[in-house]
Amino acid sequence: MAGKKGSKSARPGNGGAHRNAGRVERFIAEYPKDFNGHQAAIRAGYAAKWARNMASCLLKRPDVQAALAADAASRMAKVGLTTDRALAEAMRLAFSNIKAIFDADGNLVPIHTLPDDVAAAVASVEVVKKNLAAGDGFVDTVHKIKLWDKSKNLEMLFKHLGLLIERVEHSGSVDIVSVLKQRQERNRARSG
Repeated sequence: MAGKKGSKSARPGNGGAHRNAGRVERFIAEYPKDFNGHQAAIRAGYAAKWARNMASCLLKRPDVQAALAADAASRMAKVGLTTDRALAEAMRLAFSNIKAIFDADGNLVPIHTLPDDVAAAVASVEVVKKNLAAGDGFVDTVHKIKLWDKSKNLEMLFKHLGLLIERVEHSGSVDIVSVLKQRQERNRARSG
């Protein structure tokens, strides 16, 4: 690329390789912020016009992939996230049981007394106070309890264990000869 307009960084002796190394390091630091390669490339100093292409090229480089993997492992270790812990959490949600939030008489157990496994399965609690029977003068309390999606967590566990393998099947046919002829005709029409 030496000799082309705008390729000063490729010329030896002008420090372009050093500048590029700095931008690559900035890209590696910026990418984990939002996992948006285009925006990370812009923040790293690449021109917006070429940022999408640069991000694609950078994300394919083994050294960049290794640096991003090391960064992710470091962040996971910092917060104590392991695959075993994530799997255990998915299991807690997948095997949760709504009966655990009620006592033997069918009354709601106070939230602060719920075991951790049961409390982790609760997505939300809503308390509504209103008069359910019009005109009786009593204010009733309604508790709405929502648990996390069991089916989604079971699906994740099935995939992890290899019990669920998604396949995409395509049907139809393509006549490659006619497709190539159409492209040739378009290319001839464009060139003149």
